[in-house]
Amino acid sequence: MVSRRKAKDGEWIIIHNRSLDAAAVGRWTVHGRRGEIARFDAEQGRYFTVPFAADQDGLEATLDIPPGALWCLRLGARVPETAAAVAFQYREDFKTEWDVTELDDRGLKAGPAVHVKKLEDWKRWKNRSDFSGTLRYRASVDLAGSNGALALDAGRVGEIAELFVDGRSAGVRLALPYVWDITTLIRPGRATIEIDVTNTARSRWSDPFSHGETESGLLGPVSLRKATR
Repeated sequence: MVSRRKAKDGEWIIIHNRSLDAAAVGRWTVHGRRGEIARFDAEQGRYFTVPFAADQDGLEATLDIPPGALWCLRLGARVPETAAAVAFQYREDFKTEWDVTELDDRGLKAGPAVHVKKLEDWKRWKNRSDFSGTLRYRASVDLAGSNGALALDAGRVGEIAELFVDGRSAGVRLALPYVWDITTLIRPGRATIEIDVTNTARSRWSDPFSHGETESGLLGPVSLRKATR
């Protein structure tokens, strides 16, 4: 899905990859436009380089948009300073089990932890069929051999997630892709990974006719992704 919006000295192109399974890859042309292209990342508050070429017809960019991602492209005679985005490709799934604890409205533990061997919709768990709130998933992973840029990919989530690495927040994700760059948060050795997952009240009133069945919780697969550059 593509939308265009005017901006001072240029315009914004908003592209949403609505596929939840496949990246949107290809070349894309903006006819009649001169200047440059950059991608703005609201989470990091900075612009990233987008490969593009200019000719008499306009601007042509090479795009590789992850599943579910929303890209904001800035077009103009002069775009802000950009940095090269890190491409996280190589993937290593977590081989770990999780301790899951309910959190109250203050973010404090509201009961004992439950040990989970398999990630699945928490509505299948005892006494969670109509639960609406936040559960914290906690695991310890070995990052001793993880050098360079590193990201954590939570896979599928139902539906809001905040990641903590050794107690430090990496940010909140409201929709796919549930991916965090954790390069600056990790240290050699073991790390404690916590993912707070919050579903919505809609899980209490499933409506398969208009919305389909909802899923709640950390569904995964959770993986570490390493950079290609």
